[in-house]
Amino acid sequence: MPGTLEQGIELFYSYACVDKDLRDKLETCLSGLKRQYHLIHWSDNQISPGENWEQIIDIHLRTAHLILLLISPDFVVSDHYWVKEMAKALERHDAGDCRVIPILLRPIYLEETPFSSLQMLPDDGKPITLWPNEDAAFANVARGIAKAIKELLVSWGNQWLTKGDVLYNLKEYEEALLAFDQAIRLIPNDAIAYMSKGRTLAGLKEYEEALNFYELAIRLDPSIAVAAESTKFAEVLSQCLAHRDTAGAAVNFFATLVKNGYSQKMSLLFTLLSGIELPEYQISTLLKEAELRPEESAEFLENYGSKLIPKSTPALQSLIADYFNRLTVEQIGRPSTTEFLGLLKEKLGPESGENLSASVQSWNSLNQFINES
Repeated sequence: MPGTLEQGIELFYSYACVDKDLRDKLETCLSGLKRQYHLIHWSDNQISPGENWEQIIDIHLRTAHLILLLISPDFVVSDHYWVKEMAKALERHDAGDCRVIPILLRPIYLEETPFSSLQMLPDDGKPITLWPNEDAAFANVARGIAKAIKELLVSWGNQWLTKGDVLYNLKEYEEALLAFDQAIRLIPNDAIAYMSKGRTLAGLKEYEEALNFYELAIRLDPSIAVAAESTKFAEVLSQCLAHRDTAGAAVNFFATLVKNGYSQKMSLLFTLLSGIELPEYQISTLLKEAELRPEESAEFLENYGSKLIPKSTPALQSLIADYFNRLTVEQIGRPSTTEFLGLLKEKLGPESGENLSASVQSWNSLNQFINES
């Protein structure tokens, strides 16, 4: 199971006894990281008298998340540290089960050592004892360890995202929600984590909460709106539009999608307009927020107009007609009522004009618009 912040991050110190003072200074320099990330420091000086020290060291070597190799001549010369601890540490590192970080305490020749391919600390491989300011050296090491911790948390977060996706696909929405919550704790600026939680909340029919997490995702990464699934957005928006308390938030979210370059806005607009019966002001607002350019208006009406007019309310029929009339005025000048109905029949199908004229409210609105324009 992936790690969590609640369980903490265990640091294992592998070092020679003569370097204990340097090890203690390093632990002191990591105090800030300990509070921030719940670090759990472990070294062999925590073994109690009478305990099997080899067995306890082996247990912690196999469970630690970060293993710090404190390199010095005394570390290299010791068979225990060199053969046992370092070998096991590198084995887990190569398997991806932990991160091994060599830290150069004192000068020593290290070419062709088993860990020579790993990035060492401090930067540039300069031993801590050769720095003119030892505190600066330890601060440099702490920054490197902080970077490794953040990368570890991202790795855990991605594992939780993968687990959440599996659970979501199995429709285990409650369990998936827990997994995505863990991912958000570990990688709080990851838009995909918020998007995944929103999708899962929609699966649980908690549409208003789903909308909130979609908003957070797009705020973190606007480009995610372009790649998002239109079907899930349509479900959430339709449900929120159907309720007075959440309709405003739904319209605002639709506007957010449009402003961030959502590529499927016309199909989403059609789904919203045809899926549920909306009051006229909401239809007007959605059409306004869609920000359709003239060429998009033509495409929208040609693709969806004939489907919307027969099924929609008189208010929607009128708005579509008004929209289409604005477009024809730009393209061919002001059409007469007869010409306009002819254009509707040509573009939207032979039934469209009859459907419009059959609705007194719609037809009167249309004539009023034409006369006033």
